[in-house]
Amino acid sequence: MYKFVKYNNIYRDVWDAYAGQHDSFFARIVWKEILEDSFRYESMYYLIMDEEGKLAGILPLLAGRDIFFRKVAVSLPFIDYVDICCEKDDIIETAGDWLRKTAGENDLHYIELRLLDHRAGILNVMPDESNRSFMMDLKGRAAERISGKIYDSDGIFRASFDRERLNDFYRIYSRAQKQKGAPAPGIDFFRRVMQRLPDNTHILLVDDAGKKSSSGALFFFSYKDRLYCRWESVLPANDGGSDKIREFIYREMIRYGLKNGFKLLDLGRTQPGSDSYHIKKRLGAEETALQYCFFGRGRHSAQEHRKKLLSFAEIWKRLPGFITDPVGKTVIKRLML
Repeated sequence: MYKFVKYNNIYRDVWDAYAGQHDSFFARIVWKEILEDSFRYESMYYLIMDEEGKLAGILPLLAGRDIFFRKVAVSLPFIDYVDICCEKDDIIETAGDWLRKTAGENDLHYIELRLLDHRAGILNVMPDESNRSFMMDLKGRAAERISGKIYDSDGIFRASFDRERLNDFYRIYSRAQKQKGAPAPGIDFFRRVMQRLPDNTHILLVDDAGKKSSSGALFFFSYKDRLYCRWESVLPANDGGSDKIREFIYREMIRYGLKNGFKLLDLGRTQPGSDSYHIKKRLGAEETALQYCFFGRGRHSAQEHRKKLLSFAEIWKRLPGFITDPVGKTVIKRLML
């Protein structure tokens, strides 16, 4: 019933209009171009056409080599979830059959879809119980209560919303990533994102008045009535101050959303049981399990792949910065995270 047509630029306006109708910010072509230009991924974007030749859905995929040099495709790298935009549930089932076939034809170890929509249950779903997303309705009672509280730790922290402070954000972000055992893309990636999405990108810095420095940072997106917290970084503190800074960031985002008329705040992916998890629960955010689907001969090994990355993280923490800084900019694209 459905035909999958490979994307080319003649479909750009049609694709973006369809993504906009489904409020899918990261499915838009500009994000495809940012990732291609930054990491040289191979595009596998497809329009789903019905039997009458009308657009019935869109499926964004980017392919590349993972850290083991296997060819894989992901929808989408660096994003927690990107649902298939479509009109009917049977398209999801059709997409599953097509993806299994496509993985074999393109010699892909696996294709990974990162979904939030409950309709993903129609596919061969492998729920990733280690990851959950948190959403908050900014018109809800919890957000309204928070907005009226004094939450700035007696004036210790100050929030600064300033797109010109990318260098300050990156200093905190790259250092925090190193301490977590994860590589960081180069600052040029963030510059490209801000240049291509000037109206949708924002930076929040948490300035520590006592130390006269910044100790927390957040790179976030706005789109229509939604805010997306994407790259959050908090430097560790021996006095437990890290949790205070993290909670300050979330509360400041709630305040920012209410003040500027946004309706939904996506607080991002969080490991159950982590400090961030408990803070978000305490603030009243809604917890939603992410569902990651795998197609191809390596779909059952995808979780093992993630476990191996944990060992990689411990090694990365111990390596000196003069090694991890330049190497990380190359390695990051192969993690396909």
